[in-house]
Amino acid sequence: MVDGSGSGLASRAAPWHRDAFRGWLVLMKRTLLPGLLAVCLCTAGACGSSDARRGFDDPYGPVVWTPGRWTLVWHDEFEGAAGTPPDPTHWAHEVNGDGGGNKELQYYTDSPDNAALDGKGNLVITALEEPFMGKAYTSARLTTNGLFAHTYGRYEARMRLAAGRGLWPAFWILGDDFAQVGWPTTGEIDIMEEFGSDTTDVMGSVHGPGYGPVDIPATKSVSIPSGTDQGFHVYAIEWDPQSIVFLVDDVPYFQITPARRPSYARWVWDHPFDIILNLAVGGLGPGNPDTSTTFPQTIAVDYVRVSDRASGDAGAFDDAFDDAFDVAFDDASPADAPDALDVASEGVTGPADGGAD
Repeated sequence: MVDGSGSGLASRAAPWHRDAFRGWLVLMKRTLLPGLLAVCLCTAGACGSSDARRGFDDPYGPVVWTPGRWTLVWHDEFEGAAGTPPDPTHWAHEVNGDGGGNKELQYYTDSPDNAALDGKGNLVITALEEPFMGKAYTSARLTTNGLFAHTYGRYEARMRLAAGRGLWPAFWILGDDFAQVGWPTTGEIDIMEEFGSDTTDVMGSVHGPGYGPVDIPATKSVSIPSGTDQGFHVYAIEWDPQSIVFLVDDVPYFQITPARRPSYARWVWDHPFDIILNLAVGGLGPGNPDTSTTFPQTIAVDYVRVSDRASGDAGAFDDAFDDAFDVAFDDASPADAPDALDVASEGVTGPADGGAD
């Protein structure tokens, strides 16, 4: 929140110009001020400590984010007896050996040997080194396609990942019109991908088209020094109409907005998406397993949850700006309203210990 103080541009506006000035600022909110706000934040030191700053140190621009309030709309907590297959009302198996378009080496099965509950509140996906249907490995890929698709909100999974060259676990969402329009036109958001050769690093990405069927991706990695295979971490996005924020353990590290996409890239993240969990083996991303890779390899998923913003929660940038605006113009008279640049530089703080309420 902003504590209204100081003087400047706003205070020089005559009282009868207040409505016009408010309209101008609302317009600027959607155009110039997102970038100006982000620059002022870090210039003013609002990025916080060095640990918090990693959430803002972004080649595509700083993350503009505040913790939100959320209402759960879909979830799977993976409670059940050991060996139980995933809930068929939540998940469908993709059964194929087509390589996922990435020259992957596994055959995805619907066997409980490759995907089952562990009896301790987790789903476990297991990659096995075994010949099957012309492939050297088996694993599982689960999707909500035909069962659940959703637009916008917070998508999160608490997961422990795999370790070893050639392993490629992912938690991601894919447009539910994939069968009709194809990839990348459908859109894809990779909430978490890991190359198992480096268990201290994960990636968040978006994939979408230009003005043709060519992928225009954006990707950023984030360090997890303790190791993704040594414990559980929460991987999440907070997806709004004009922003996608990527988080690990409720610390944001990457943000995509329409303004941060190239002019020739289309914004296609505006329709229902399906959820996918999988553990791939080999392929163009992580490379293929070598003699150092041991099998079986597993990922464990404690939960997957999807939430909508609670009533009145406008979203990351809207919340920060509107709070600043209210203080500047509703709680102060024109004579002592803060300078517009003060509003920009004080309106958002870094989320070092934030997250969903």
